Amino acid sequence: MGIIAGIVVFLILLGAIASLIERGATSRFLRPYIGLLLIAALIAGMGFVLGFLFSGLQDIFFTIAKFVTVFVCMALCLHLIFAVAKRWL
Repeated sequence: MGIIAGIVVFLILLGAIASLIERGATSRFLRPYIGLLLIAALIAGMGFVLGFLFSGLQDIFFTIAKFVTVFVCMALCLHLIFAVAKRWL
């Protein structure tokens, strides 16, 4: 599960970076999602570091990072669906 979530986050970040390079840094469409995904990466990094100190905290931080990542991806997908629907309707 963690590997799948990590791959999804990596692909989303890769797509977001490619989009920002293509459109320029003034794109406001992806900024909130990139920020939230970076927060999820920070939480996962904290879990990795705390895993060396305490054995139980690593799982808690990774679970929180997974939930944040899933909710951000769902919000991004809904936002993209609404953006495409506005163009077609």
